[in-house]
Amino acid sequence: AVTYQLPFGRGQWLLPNAGPALNLLVGGWRATSTARWYSGRLLQFTQSLTISRTPWIDGRTLERWFDTAAFSRVPDSDRNVPRSSPYTWDGVVGPRTSQMDATLSKSFRLRERLRLEGRFEAYNALNHLNWDNPIVDFNNTNFGKVISKRTAYIGREIQYGIKLSF
Repeated sequence: AVTYQLPFGRGQWLLPNAGPALNLLVGGWRATSTARWYSGRLLQFTQSLTISRTPWIDGRTLERWFDTAAFSRVPDSDRNVPRSSPYTWDGVVGPRTSQMDATLSKSFRLRERLRLEGRFEAYNALNHLNWDNPIVDFNNTNFGKVISKRTAYIGREIQYGIKLSF
């Protein structure tokens, strides 16, 4: 997260000699940004599968996130062997997730104990689409495909507000 006081208005780098009306309009603004970047989540397979080679592929697409041909069912004769579930394999991870939120705000002192704050906020300001993990159910016809977006991450959302503190 980063907060930056914009350099406009009285006593600032730009418009340091601004008159009262101009200073009220352009001075005292603050920009804040919060960014989050996550590597892909480790995929967890709940079925008894074996892997014959590394399923990681270069040039992944939503239609082919990993090499599905690298997986096969555990033979029925081996199913009685206890194994921990869910199953994971190194390098078999879902899509990365990122989001940047931004706020532009200004506070006005109306009287000694009376303040007014205006805020403009943008969640997911860059409107980045975050994909959910691919289908890991071996019986599903979409096995290895990314077919949905992450529901926890919304599209761009903008809001504004005014707060009076006394």
